[in-house]
Amino acid sequence: APRELTSAERGYDHTWQKLRQWKLATDPFCVRCQGSANQVDHIMPIHDGGARLDPANLQSLCISCHSKKTAIDKANRKRD
Repeated sequence: APRELTSAERGYDHTWQKLRQWKLATDPFCVRCQGSANQVDHIMPIHDGGARLDPANLQSLCISCHSKKTAIDKANRKRD
């Protein structure tokens, strides 16, 4: 079986970590439920052509809302 890629190999490197920290400091509340955000989400997924490091393509989410959005994104990808 092929090995899984590390987070850095998937694009979540030092540059991403700094941008993620900045986004959560700037927007500490989930854009969906207004709870405390601890996740940074790509509005348009990278897999679908979204810009990886563009602050305009990022939103702060709580883990619950992020999980729901990720599931929807994956379901939509399977239909395409």
